[in-house]
Amino acid sequence: MMPRFSGFALEGSTKREEPGVVIQNQEPGNKTLRCFILLTGTTLNSHIGMMDHLKKQIPALQVVQTEEEYDFIMVFCPVIRGHAIDIQAAQEKLNKISDNKPAVLVVLHHTFDLECVVPDSSRAVHRENTFTVDCLFHEDQGLLRCQKNHESFTRIINYIKHQMCRKNSVDERMETDQRLVGPDSEEQEYTEPKKSKIVALTAKSTLNYFILLTGETLNTHDIFMSMLIVNYKIPQLQKVDTVDECDFILAFCPIVSRAGTDIEAAVRKLNQHSDDKPAILVVLHRTFNPECVVPDSNRAVKRGNTITVDCLFHENQGLLNCLKNEKSFTRIINYIKPQLEEIQQENMKEHQADPSQCSDKQENMLNGADPSKKQLETMRMELEKLKSELAEKNEQLTMKDNLLNDIKRQLKESQKQVEERDRLLREVRDELVNTTKKLDPKKDSWILWANKK
Repeated sequence: MMPRFSGFALEGSTKREEPGVVIQNQEPGNKTLRCFILLTGTTLNSHIGMMDHLKKQIPALQVVQTEEEYDFIMVFCPVIRGHAIDIQAAQEKLNKISDNKPAVLVVLHHTFDLECVVPDSSRAVHRENTFTVDCLFHEDQGLLRCQKNHESFTRIINYIKHQMCRKNSVDERMETDQRLVGPDSEEQEYTEPKKSKIVALTAKSTLNYFILLTGETLNTHDIFMSMLIVNYKIPQLQKVDTVDECDFILAFCPIVSRAGTDIEAAVRKLNQHSDDKPAILVVLHRTFNPECVVPDSNRAVKRGNTITVDCLFHENQGLLNCLKNEKSFTRIINYIKPQLEEIQQENMKEHQADPSQCSDKQENMLNGADPSKKQLETMRMELEKLKSELAEKNEQLTMKDNLLNDIKRQLKESQKQVEERDRLLREVRDELVNTTKKLDPKKDSWILWANKK
């Protein structure tokens, strides 16, 4: 049954709208996220239908006209000349505006087919800080009502909401820092009610985790943790060396033999360390295919207090850029953040009981001695190191591919030589057969003459 999208029409609107219209219906003081629209080709008004839907889902989203006042760029790239060519041209056009601003790249594929399978455009995008999705459209229908577009809309909405949370968090920190520096007497009355928020921001509570590897992950677990801490902005995670120190166990289980067997072994190993500690079990499936369908490993895990996710990886690419991995990260984040909030609430209660406990943390924050920032910087360095190692592995793989191609070419040449020899042998054999046939009548005549004698 085809999914229906209630509350909006995906079809391209008939009204004309240019990517410079500013929405005026924002409430005063409401935090907004501003986007600038970039069209890299003729969209046949399909971008209007998408933006109308996004504005309905996210009222704080504001479209701006100039390139100086936006928070991110919304790029619409219709595929006309060729998939790779048009995406490359779109990136070049995007980089002329900004090469580092956050961007959402919507690749539009022209088709009638609701079930059309299109290549994952994110593989062709090498610009950093760029979120890429694929959508299906037709000039008579606009954006099609299909599962592909539904998933793309959901991903875009989640991305924009995440950007809004980040922006609001930064704005709150800036306001808090200004108050901590020393407010004027006129601002003292305004600052006082915000004391609890200052405590929550300065009390950088940590959540301790212990890593358990149940097989060879080929360093994928390091990439995973770097993405979790750096990309998904959870610097409060702190790695510890023993299970006794941790708040939860993060277990990585690469599938080597069979999913059921490897997961069962991983759970046994997990229970040997602790049978009651909260745990996150990350099941790693090795594949090249970002669209690979894997069984839900959660069904095979009977251990209590454990959440299980599946991730796709490859030794030469690390964690694949795919929807499966994105969903797994989202589940883990939704599991971790409530625990962090509980710890922060406990710290706030302690501060209310003894306000002097927070003074040292505030002083460290003002002096730049925030341990989570150091940890974040360390994780960034580790991530850069892993990227460098990954680039080296890719170069080695390219060399191996070139060598393999040379061997294949030599094999083809040898095969041609063998085929030529076979042809010559067949000709010689045919010639021998013909000669034998010619000799047989003469042989019969000689036998008759000999018998008469």
